[in-house]
Amino acid sequence: MHTSMLLGAAEILKANEEQLRGTVKLMFQPGEETLHGAKMMLENGILENPKVDAAMMLHVLTGMPIPAGQFVVPEAGEAISASSDWFEVIIRGRGAHGAMPSAAVDPLNVAAHLHLALQGIVSREISPMESAVLTIGVMEGGSTNNVIPDTARMKGSVRTFNAALRDEMETRIHEISAGIGVTFHAKVDVIYTRGCPEVKTESGLNHQMRTTIANTFGASSFIGITQLIPGGKLMGSEDFAFVSQAVPSTSVFINAGNTEEGYGYPMHHPKTMFSDEVLYKGAAAYAAFARDWLESNR
Repeated sequence: MHTSMLLGAAEILKANEEQLRGTVKLMFQPGEETLHGAKMMLENGILENPKVDAAMMLHVLTGMPIPAGQFVVPEAGEAISASSDWFEVIIRGRGAHGAMPSAAVDPLNVAAHLHLALQGIVSREISPMESAVLTIGVMEGGSTNNVIPDTARMKGSVRTFNAALRDEMETRIHEISAGIGVTFHAKVDVIYTRGCPEVKTESGLNHQMRTTIANTFGASSFIGITQLIPGGKLMGSEDFAFVSQAVPSTSVFINAGNTEEGYGYPMHHPKTMFSDEVLYKGAAAYAAFARDWLESNR
């Protein structure tokens, strides 16, 4: 749907090329779900030749309790989508028969203690005024019921909204993992992978987005993000973040499925559905915003 809308915007912009007071680049980005596509495009010069002065993105939503085709826009110049990092913990103990636990260094026991200890970072070390998520998605080890294995593995993800807290989370995961390993005589290795930073928005561009959408579709065609999501921040991640860290940027969402019209499942759910009736609005929003920003900043 994103590709279709941007192709539609390309047709609109080309047909009205004489109105444009500058150059518009269309960024058809691969690899968003792996959080690598935007970074790759930046490394290959997407923001140069000609130099990009501002950027916008549009993302579909579905399963939302707002009308299909309604836009959701940022209300302040701040991060609206979290950073995303991953980690893997490999626990090496010593295997033994289940009847002789004293001969073992049980990596599953270490994993259990480590899981609880890592959750304490968010619940006890981070201010309640901050937002952070640490999720363990994999805990595995062993192959039968009466043998203590020699290794176990955990995998998890971390999401935050500022660089300092992002660094702190990584440091504490390493420290706590090492400490739990020493406590239970196991060797614990952490492989930590940086995904993408938080998505930043710029207040002037956010205001331009609201003005463009109101002028194009009417004042009732959008809501502020805090009207849909308390606090106005999404814990989900988006690798447009790399662009937003490099140039002033804004983000807008369009609802492509109303819950009362049978679109009851959110994005990424196996039963999710999207209405393609909103595609023309997304295409028009892309094109109109580009035209209006260039006009205001020529």
